[in-house]
Amino acid sequence: MSAGKKQLEYAAESLRKFRLLIEQLAEVNPVHLSDDARLAFWINLYNALLMHAYLAYGVPRSDMKLFSLMQKAAYTIGGNSFSAAFIEYVILKMKPPNHRPQMALLLALQKIKSPEDQRKFCISTPEPLLTFALSCGMYSSPAVSLDHSFYGF
Repeated sequence: MSAGKKQLEYAAESLRKFRLLIEQLAEVNPVHLSDDARLAFWINLYNALLMHAYLAYGVPRSDMKLFSLMQKAAYTIGGNSFSAAFIEYVILKMKPPNHRPQMALLLALQKIKSPEDQRKFCISTPEPLLTFALSCGMYSSPAVSLDHSFYGF
């Protein structure tokens, strides 16, 4: 595969725009969003965060490396740092999948801390269909698409 100068310039410009958007997340406060908008916000953020982490650190080859990456990959939203693991298991209230017992064990051993001031960002009730929206980038994960229906775009 080869890329010409125009493709590289396009990719560099897209990456620059993406970084600017990520920086703007520091000013976002999802607490004031409706339940549906908050759910869409965290789904989109989680999917973008993991894809960004794969570009930055590479694709993990085991559950242990994936979990480590999920703890390391984080964005600052409204002055708070949120890792992919925190978003998935605390904010979105997901349970580890039954077919991945290693992930459940790692999660149990790590005990992700949930500071009281960050619990206000959590969705109010667990959403059973989240499995079909969150993509950790594995072959069995759903395809990523931007869900902006709740933002009024």
